[in-house]
Amino acid sequence: MSGFLGLIFICVIAYYAFKMMMGVGEKNRAEKEMQEQERLKAEREEQQRFNAWKANVDKTLDAIIEKCGKNNLQEAKKQYSMLCSLGEQGRQKDASLMTDRYGRYYEAAVAAIESRLKHLMKDKVAGSLDKGCYGDYYGLPSIKVALQMLLHTMQPGSSMYSQRENIEKAIEQITTGIEATLKTTTVINLDEYGIPEFSSPNPLEMSDEEASQLLDSLVSRENQARRIAEDCCAGASILNESFISDSTRLMWYYAAKTPFDVHAFDNARRLHNAFTQSNYAKETNGFRSFGNTEELLARLYANNKVGGQSIVKLEEPYAMAWIDKNAIDCTKYTAFDFNSPFYLRYANWCFTLSSGLAWLELYDLEKSLLSTLMARKVQLPAELQERLSFLQSGHTKNIRLFEVADGSSFAYDSSSADWKSEEFAVFFRKLAMKKMQMNYSLALDNWTKSIPLRSGQQVSKDEIHEELQRMVRDFDGEVTCEKVDAYAVDLENVRYEDATLFRFTSERSRCVTVLFFCEKYGRNLNVTVMTLFTPESGMDSNMLERYAIAAKNNTYMESFRESILQALDDVLKVEKSIYGDDESAASNGARNIID
Repeated sequence: MSGFLGLIFICVIAYYAFKMMMGVGEKNRAEKEMQEQERLKAEREEQQRFNAWKANVDKTLDAIIEKCGKNNLQEAKKQYSMLCSLGEQGRQKDASLMTDRYGRYYEAAVAAIESRLKHLMKDKVAGSLDKGCYGDYYGLPSIKVALQMLLHTMQPGSSMYSQRENIEKAIEQITTGIEATLKTTTVINLDEYGIPEFSSPNPLEMSDEEASQLLDSLVSRENQARRIAEDCCAGASILNESFISDSTRLMWYYAAKTPFDVHAFDNARRLHNAFTQSNYAKETNGFRSFGNTEELLARLYANNKVGGQSIVKLEEPYAMAWIDKNAIDCTKYTAFDFNSPFYLRYANWCFTLSSGLAWLELYDLEKSLLSTLMARKVQLPAELQERLSFLQSGHTKNIRLFEVADGSSFAYDSSSADWKSEEFAVFFRKLAMKKMQMNYSLALDNWTKSIPLRSGQQVSKDEIHEELQRMVRDFDGEVTCEKVDAYAVDLENVRYEDATLFRFTSERSRCVTVLFFCEKYGRNLNVTVMTLFTPESGMDSNMLERYAIAAKNNTYMESFRESILQALDDVLKVEKSIYGDDESAASNGARNIID
């Protein structure tokens, strides 16, 4: 019995010992499971921290490229500083975790900057060149910022580090291109109102061979620029001032070429607009793009040359939209600060366009432009305010220039007799614009009269001319006279044979001539005394204009006309005044031509 009880006791003790051992095992397993869970939790938290850090790296890297793409170097550099800070955080983590995954990812991100900047430049070039009239607003400036960021971020030992000097040179070159795009115009200068001056070589005078060579050169440079991702230094260096001015010059060449080639012109405009386009208007379906002043002028020039006013009208909706957009931009963001660079930029675009429209003789469009600027509260210079007033008076449309071949006849324009100073200003401005020599005279005053003759009275032109020669002797060499054949360039069948032309040698009557002609017609002698402005060789348009206005206001010409009539009186011995007075001659036969 005692043996059995002992066995039971031993079993009980073994049971409890086993149970105790099992409890310890369970506890150990629980502890291990807890430790594993804590480890997994720590790994998850670390992965989350790494993912958040990595997302910040990716976001910052994207921001660097975005800021470069928007031409914001300072913000791009700030983002790069943030990236460097993230790299330092990663290195500290790696040190504590005894890993290098932060460092590897950061180094990969820094290495990606170079390739992403290169692709940004490629996209900017391709986007601008391919879109043509809708080029990238940030084109050249973004490429320059991308190059500057390459310099800022490149590390010793990187593939680009040895090209630092070449990148700096490329930045210098592309800066000249940017400066060219910021100019109001690059090839044509219109600072003198209505008078264009093209830079050399003048695109309107280029030969077809020169233009072909220029086109080939531009195509070659375009292809080089498109390879900017492979060779950023060479590709960016191409996009300089020469590329801008040459593409503009080619556009003007095709605008003036006869016959007009619309496809060649549009391709030249594409090259010109690629990097000069920077004017957009928001519309219902997106944005509408506008070219700069020079592009609009070239379009108007081409249309005007091909078909005149009727074809130009096809461009008027675009031109008026361009005008309204720029007029709004003059004041939209400037709070009427007339010294603001934004105001000055858009205002100068509009003022230059106005000068160009005067050159093209598109006066209705010029008037619409100036009227729109006034309505939009743009401050017009005094000259343009006067110009608008003059256009509204409608005087400019009949001012014509004539091509007169050199010859023995004396040519004059009779339509100028009623001109005022404004018309003379337009005439001489046109003369300068077209670079024409003025080889004919302008009528300033035209006095005519029919003088009754006695029945059977004969008139000798030779006798009259001889009397006029005697008359000029009283002027002590200040006046000379000669016989000429004269004709009006603006009229048909108006020709005066054997007319007498008086020339004046004094400074007070410089460039003044007087044409006298008389012709018997039945019982009347038809007399014409015309005062004219006759240019001297060697005078520029400004000097010609000053002397023409002085001649128009010359107070001596009426007195000289009276001298001519007195001489005519001496020859004719008529009994009725040339001026048509009803007074009869005195009974002793005294003449009464001049009372």
